[in-house]
Amino acid sequence: MSTIKKVILKLNTFKYSLILALSIIFLFGGIALFFPAIQNIMLYLNVVFFAFCCCVFNIENSLCILLFVYSFEILDFSNSSITFYNILCSVFTFVFGIKYLISVIKKKNKIFIGPLILSIILIFYGLINFNSANIFYYFAEVVLIAIIYICFVYSSSLNKNKLINFLICGFITSIIISCFLLFFDETKSIVIGVEDRFKGLCRHTNTFQLLCLMNISFILYKYFKNQLVPFSFYSLISFFVIFGFLTKSKAFIICLLILIFIYFTLEFKRNKKLAFNSFVVFISLIGVGSLVFKNEIAEYLNRFISYGYDNIFDKILTGRFTIWKSYLGYWASSAITIIFGCGVTHAQPFELGAHSGYVDTIFTYGILGCIILIALIFAYAKEVKYKKQRFKFANCIPLILFLILSLEEYLLSSARLILILSCLVLFEKNNLNKEKNEFNSNEN
Repeated sequence: MSTIKKVILKLNTFKYSLILALSIIFLFGGIALFFPAIQNIMLYLNVVFFAFCCCVFNIENSLCILLFVYSFEILDFSNSSITFYNILCSVFTFVFGIKYLISVIKKKNKIFIGPLILSIILIFYGLINFNSANIFYYFAEVVLIAIIYICFVYSSSLNKNKLINFLICGFITSIIISCFLLFFDETKSIVIGVEDRFKGLCRHTNTFQLLCLMNISFILYKYFKNQLVPFSFYSLISFFVIFGFLTKSKAFIICLLILIFIYFTLEFKRNKKLAFNSFVVFISLIGVGSLVFKNEIAEYLNRFISYGYDNIFDKILTGRFTIWKSYLGYWASSAITIIFGCGVTHAQPFELGAHSGYVDTIFTYGILGCIILIALIFAYAKEVKYKKQRFKFANCIPLILFLILSLEEYLLSSARLILILSCLVLFEKNNLNKEKNEFNSNEN
């Protein structure tokens, strides 16, 4: 083994390598945040440093960095058409795309023919109705398709538990920093959005509530995989629920209720005594919370009907129902757009985005494009071996939640790594006997 390879191996196995890398990234990011005059310079230095990390680190460690940084959307270029995080994802895709090609040439890795061909078809399909003014939309779509393929290729070698831990730790770190910024009038506006809704270090409240919910779903997954003891589980869940409520998001309440239902359903099947005790505590907390925070709860519930819309669906969905009808009406206005879609680079026909992953997908790709997308999903699923032995309902929790949240937001581009992580855990290996023994030992 050459000296360079030995150094790279030590860097990947040294337990403090990722901490040092993240420290440098946040040093540059902190300077960019508090010194706007050199903001872009420091962020470009971050991009260069991350490219170096991708060259040195393996794909697992590089993904850990990306997942940790995801909660810090506030780090972004000024007056730029492409976001800082999108550039990081692009660098990741380029570097590991090159590494993958080299490994294929050296016959150290295989080509997944079905997913690769359909991915290429989808990339070319995105050129329909091409508009050069919105070329970054197309670029982001290419990165999304490529990064999914690359992560699938290396999925068997990825430690999903480690990736989830870095996502959770990154979000907790961003919340702690956000709470610190609340104490100063000069920085309070950074973490508080319109209507006094908490958004942390994300650019929008919706992103923050997405992270709260997705982190809860991953914690549920880890708990039912017996990777969390009850104390850690309930502590983390409580932490994210509290900050999720601060977003005053209707979607958060609805999705949280779905997650609570899933939790009690699975817990009753696994341990009826613990599930019953948890249910009693849960009902007690609701009762106490209803009395102590009755004014806040009344204000929260009032958001469901307070908006000045005539349609009941618009009241509940904050005007999204009318937006969806407008987009679908525009899409259905021509036989060509119905079949082929309006195109990836098509300018938004209205002032707002589609606010739905499903509406945006049918609007962009049309019926033919959606058929290609479905075929691509089946092609990936076909490549997964021993699906029945791997499958367990707890593995589905993150993906189920992501699909529900996609009803009201377009997340395929902005939350691409959350989607990829949700898919990675879907068919994660299960050792049922080992899990049962671990659970019994935890209980004892």
